[in-house]
Amino acid sequence: MNTAISPEQGPQFRVTFFGINHDQMNVQIESEELGQLRRTFAALPGRHTILLEDNATPSSSRYHQTTIEVYGGYVGYRIASHLLKELKRDPTMREVAERKSKLQELDPSKDLQIAIDQGLVDTRKLRDYYLAIGLDELSQDFDFKVIYESHDQKVRRDTDRLRETYRGFQHKMNGRIAAKDFPGAIANYRLARRYLDLLGERREVDLTDQWRNKIKDSIQKQEKGTLFISMGAAHRNFLDKLKQRLDKKLPISYEEIITMDTDSPFYQLGIADSLSNQVPDELFARTMLVGTLIPEVEHFAKTTGQLAEYAYNYETFFRLFSRIANNLSYQEIQETMIGEVPIIDFLISHPFTQESGLIS
Repeated sequence: MNTAISPEQGPQFRVTFFGINHDQMNVQIESEELGQLRRTFAALPGRHTILLEDNATPSSSRYHQTTIEVYGGYVGYRIASHLLKELKRDPTMREVAERKSKLQELDPSKDLQIAIDQGLVDTRKLRDYYLAIGLDELSQDFDFKVIYESHDQKVRRDTDRLRETYRGFQHKMNGRIAAKDFPGAIANYRLARRYLDLLGERREVDLTDQWRNKIKDSIQKQEKGTLFISMGAAHRNFLDKLKQRLDKKLPISYEEIITMDTDSPFYQLGIADSLSNQVPDELFARTMLVGTLIPEVEHFAKTTGQLAEYAYNYETFFRLFSRIANNLSYQEIQETMIGEVPIIDFLISHPFTQESGLIS
């Protein structure tokens, strides 16, 4: 049977890359992500797949899908995952149902702090929990499946090795900051970022091989559909790799949506060639400062009972951090990072923070 499709028939398959700030505190992005999912699915009826970034879980996608079905949806799956860590054993269906019932009594748009205070949600997986709420709602209108990023043992060994090397240089960077050796910290951070980029490259190449074949197979079967890729904005090269590996004559449309602040040092360093020595130390310094502010403010929010407020406004906080970093010179960042003033006090007293009203 001839399965060729003429160009006049238009796109048969859509690949959407939704590049986000991939932090579990980033609850603020979920309304935008879920709205985009709904628009994407409605634009091209067919079989839809959501590919979620999961660079720490070695479990197979089949395991995730089976567990989602067992616990009656995405929220049930997230609750079961939380209870598994909490109880150190597989939760019963009754335990999952009881936890789900307690959460359903709360309004996720304003009662997150109550859920956190009562230990009902895993604060290390807040974004995943809010995404799960939206996916359960979306499943009432669209037929889709969620695939979590997975790799074979060889790729995982490679990525584990690169990740350990990255963490080693991060540790050395922190040691140099403690020793008030800022140039030494920058040198180690530069090396850390090189290995982080190599890690991302290894994952992207493997994912390209996997999805190139799956997309071609769907088109050969004349199946319309969508692949919605939700990953950190730094992985935007994944979409470019797919385009290069797929025949340009195939009826595929591509869409790239970057929600991360493109002026942020993190994004700018992500699209720069960090394997090159041409990237200025200033960009590494600004990225290092933002990377330091994020956990400092998260800790401050936890200790002051404002973690929900931080999560609801994560994107706004991130833009504030980027704005501050972009308006400091290398010398000013050095003084901030190794000076006597605690970094959280520096942030709270900064004019941009005072102007924003985000922290008091």
